[in-house]
Amino acid sequence: MLYFRHPYLHTGLDMETRRAIEDFLAVHGYRAAPVTLDNSDYMFAAVYGNALGRGDRETVERVTRTYVPYLESIVAFFEGRSREVAGHAFPQILCCTRTG
Repeated sequence: MLYFRHPYLHTGLDMETRRAIEDFLAVHGYRAAPVTLDNSDYMFAAVYGNALGRGDRETVERVTRTYVPYLESIVAFFEGRSREVAGHAFPQILCCTRTG
């Protein structure tokens, strides 16, 4: 099975577009990749990359220090949400962005 992850998890502006994309993916043997939590890591990556490019070590270090605690809070939130919605915890699938 081939998987496709919608950029930034955006599946289309309206239902017609969403269905057209789903049909296209199905015809070409793709399935939308499941994601249960999104930590918006692209925002950290952008700040980190810009700071690194400017030689701003203070910002690079601040982003480095704050990322893991931020990610832990996101995981805790979505795990709690799964219990609220589904009534039990289940394995989470992290959406992440690769840069560089």
